[in-house]
Amino acid sequence: MTTQVHHVFGKTVNLKLTTVRLTLTLTPYQPPVEEPDADYPVVLTTGRVVSQYLSGTQTRRIGKLVDIYPEPLMEIHPELAAKYGIEEGDLVRITTRRNSAVFPANVVVTIRKDSVFVPYHWGVNSVNQLTVGLEGLDPISKMPEFKVECLQNRENRREESQRLC
Repeated sequence: MTTQVHHVFGKTVNLKLTTVRLTLTLTPYQPPVEEPDADYPVVLTTGRVVSQYLSGTQTRRIGKLVDIYPEPLMEIHPELAAKYGIEEGDLVRITTRRNSAVFPANVVVTIRKDSVFVPYHWGVNSVNQLTVGLEGLDPISKMPEFKVECLQNRENRREESQRLC
């Protein structure tokens, strides 16, 4: 057992650590199943939002957490939104090689300029219907690939109630 001293916010904190043997298995880099191309140039990534946990079956029952992020939104960088004529709150249809779904746009600067993000915590209109899923299983863990899908390149049509991306 070792003791390490850390200074946190002006206070001294003593940590007692136990030595643990850990085995890491390294695997070679494997590119995503899909890479952006001329027909599908925008990357869709999925993940969680801080107010929800996993599928949301527990956290979506808590009103204050639901109020923070009540529905899945498509987060998009302002430059990419401008390119496709998307404005805050617009309904945007995003289309992958597998499926399409409609999400309200949330224009944010916290995302890459070549990507959109949609959280996966909602069963209805689930972004997971658009993902590579079982086509891209990790060779070791057998977890499906949910992080990289490519979206079709379509200009928005203002006369439609659902804009296309």
